[in-house]
Amino acid sequence: MELRFQYGFTLAETLIATAILAVGADAIVGGIAGRVERMRIERAKQEIAQIETALEAYRTRHHELPGSLADLGATAPLDPWGHPYEYVNFDASGTVGQRNYDGLPINSEYDLYSFGPDGHTDADLWSETARDDIVRARDGSFVGSGADF
Repeated sequence: MELRFQYGFTLAETLIATAILAVGADAIVGGIAGRVERMRIERAKQEIAQIETALEAYRTRHHELPGSLADLGATAPLDPWGHPYEYVNFDASGTVGQRNYDGLPINSEYDLYSFGPDGHTDADLWSETARDDIVRARDGSFVGSGADF
């Protein structure tokens, strides 16, 4: 009787190896996507802080807050997800659209925020729609996601 060795992989071995590679690739892509999203959130927080600085410089020069971001003279940047930053000056527009958390206002003079990754928002940060928004709150002592407020 002659022994013959066969070289190669069985179908089962090939499927198992493919499954392992797919799971590993998914983990890597998920990790990269998560890192990219965290970088976008950090960029939005930094840009909100920069806009806040520009608003305060405007207040110093004109003794009032601007009515809109366009009054700052430069084109307002888009947030990392491609949406304009939102600014609500309570002196110019009253408290219509004022952000709140469970019914309590989060700022006393103006709101400044990004709609976040989903591009949708709600005035109440407690709502699910607003949880991913990047907001300025506590009159600037907090800048972060609605979920972290």
